[in-house]
Amino acid sequence: MPFKFTRLLTTALIISLLIQMQVANSGHAASKARIAFTSTRDGNSEIYVMDSDGGNQIRLTKNQAIDSDPSWSPGGDKIAFVSNRDHGHERIYVMNADGKNLIKLTKGVANRHPAWSPDGRMIAFTRSIGGEVQVYVMDADGKNQIQLTHLGWNYQPAWSPGGTKIAFVASNRHKGPEIYSMDKDGNNQERLTRDSVGKRNPSWSPDGRQIAYHSLHKGLVFQIFVVETDGSGQTKRLTRNLPHKLHPVWSTDGDTIAYASSVPHVRTTIHLMTVDGDHLKQLTEEHGGSDYDPDWFGPEERSVSPAANFVTIWGEMKKLTSGLRSDH
Repeated sequence: MPFKFTRLLTTALIISLLIQMQVANSGHAASKARIAFTSTRDGNSEIYVMDSDGGNQIRLTKNQAIDSDPSWSPGGDKIAFVSNRDHGHERIYVMNADGKNLIKLTKGVANRHPAWSPDGRMIAFTRSIGGEVQVYVMDADGKNQIQLTHLGWNYQPAWSPGGTKIAFVASNRHKGPEIYSMDKDGNNQERLTRDSVGKRNPSWSPDGRQIAYHSLHKGLVFQIFVVETDGSGQTKRLTRNLPHKLHPVWSTDGDTIAYASSVPHVRTTIHLMTVDGDHLKQLTEEHGGSDYDPDWFGPEERSVSPAANFVTIWGEMKKLTSGLRSDH
């Protein structure tokens, strides 16, 4: 067998082995897209999960505390969330995707808005201190908590797909809440929005080019908008008319957006729409409570940074093939 063909075959086998290793080490990620959300359907605020088509709705937390604001880990094997189960103080917890192995990550009085970094190593969150709210980051095990913002009220952090930026809401630097972005170390804070009020809940598109958020339109109805992340300030409104549309979150394939549709004092349900704002499907049905705080997991989130995975595979491949001669 010609040496060049043997070398190509060997390299192909090595690449296949490395890809299998990459999948095996991904933390036993879920095999299908799922949405975690908060629901009060049982008379108390609890964390639920469901398939991305609304099927298989399962309750994960079961206690008398208020549990809310779920955030998937990139591998889909864990969910961070907020709970006041510790003497009424809001703190960040993490549990397995089946609700088991609960661990408390933070202390203090008011810790909210957990958001997992794309590489799974860090969690951004907010903490109330002296009448202000600031954005922090910590290791995924709760260690090395670092404050990133220091002025006013800053909350609802969201990581960029590549993990280099964090979007957040700054509420008192201007007349009302605005969407900002900053480097993951807190530097280079940049204002992205300027043309609407009441902005909340930023969510990056998978390609990193846009951030979806909800905002009060003409002082009447909350609608979903997107803003370009290139600093142009260009925005587009995706939804119209009642009821309120809140808390958008992009699917990991970039094709759809989940959001909460709210009739105040009546009900809130979770829906899907296209990235152009066309309604696709209602995922949760009306009941005695409300469903809100959706967060999306897709198996492809294991490769949020394909370049990083390729670098890892290529580096290992070079090690394994370093002994192959190329002079034949």
